Amino acid sequence: ILNLVPEKPDSPVPDAHVIKQGDALSLNFNPGLVTPWSDAFRFMRRPIAALFKSIATGRLIFIVNVHLAPRSATFTHANERPPNDQKLLRRRYQSRVTAEFVKEILQADPQALVIVGGDFNDSHLTESVFKPFTDLGMQHAAALAGFKDTERYTLVHNMNSAQTDHFLVSPAVAKAGISFEFIHLNTWSKSYVGATSDHDPIQMVTTVCKL
Repeated sequence: ILNLVPEKPDSPVPDAHVIKQGDALSLNFNPGLVTPWSDAFRFMRRPIAALFKSIATGRLIFIVNVHLAPRSATFTHANERPPNDQKLLRRRYQSRVTAEFVKEILQADPQALVIVGGDFNDSHLTESVFKPFTDLGMQHAAALAGFKDTERYTLVHNMNSAQTDHFLVSPAVAKAGISFEFIHLNTWSKSYVGATSDHDPIQMVTTVCKL
């Protein structure tokens, strides 16, 4: 069981930063927004960072939720080749900015438990969107769980299945072990009307509370 570490003083725009006091890490705002003033997120959703504590062990775990710029690609089956995704550069920029915050955490404590998750609006095959995180040693939870590329999807876009919702975990979380599942409630729906969302939920379980 996790508890949110006691909240810090409120702010109209809680710009989250990592604070290190001795060996202990905390956030100046909890929860807080990640680089809310960056042009990367102008008129778009800002990532949210929160710090939780395991009741059983007292271990801290940082969770960062993202929702990157939506896709604006021409259809994959249209005349334009290659398809033109005008928001790809924005997603790359957003990933770089968010990864800088994660870097703050891992530089302060390389063994920190960090999970970054949410709607990246891009496939794991678009490596440039995820490179800022993988360069820090973070790994895709679906890959750690052994899923093949052909099994990794959370929505159908332009008649193509793709995984756009992801969890990436720090080395310490990967070492602790995870299980991961795609729950195909919507992509397997018999009709669009019968689906509750255009995305499938994903679930990850980790044993960090037992460390």
